[in-house]
Amino acid sequence: YYINLPQIPRASNISVSVSTMDSPTIIQISKAVSSFTHTLIWYFGNKNGIIVSQTSNSSVTWTPLSEELASQIPNSESGTGTLTCITYNGNTEVGRKSINFTLKVPSDVIPSISAFTSSIASTKPSGCGLYVKNNSTVQWTVSASGIYGSTIRKCVISGQNLSKTFTESSTSYTATSSTLTIAGKKTYTVIVTDSRGRTAKATGYITIMDYNPPVITSVNSFRSNV
Repeated sequence: YYINLPQIPRASNISVSVSTMDSPTIIQISKAVSSFTHTLIWYFGNKNGIIVSQTSNSSVTWTPLSEELASQIPNSESGTGTLTCITYNGNTEVGRKSINFTLKVPSDVIPSISAFTSSIASTKPSGCGLYVKNNSTVQWTVSASGIYGSTIRKCVISGQNLSKTFTESSTSYTATSSTLTIAGKKTYTVIVTDSRGRTAKATGYITIMDYNPPVITSVNSFRSNV
């Protein structure tokens, strides 16, 4: 003796792998019934969007964009969002299922250094326009910014007679060396770190003129007849 039981509609399941922003990720839909269609919605931070509406496909490709989503995680390299699948039988909603997913910020999303410039802070003779060994100091100015919501949290400027670390958040930093003591072309470096822990580096150069004060090498004395 057999009894035909009524078919109970069930929401379909979905799965997705860890993804990097700007890279295609595949969402798999395990249909409970082959004729069902599905709408996929993503939620990440304060943003959300529809990936596809009432598709009959069992596999959907989605490319989350860093320009749109990275700002939701300004202090982290990765974050967690929610993917919701709405199952339809015709135009009737059968049910919903949600899963979490992880998005990583691409490795090429780094802070930028728009300027790393030098100027004479002091020199002798005054106004000569040159860096002179044992007579001059150099000032370096940095302009930097984060990207997609990140902020600059650290700046390190280094070179001859200069080693300065800033740990306050800013977009501009200035550091002045002590008296320059070695002649020649000298390299200075700045490294900035943003709130995601990403870094950027820039290099600058100055030329220091050689100079030594006059010295007395010998002294002769004699009796004058005058």
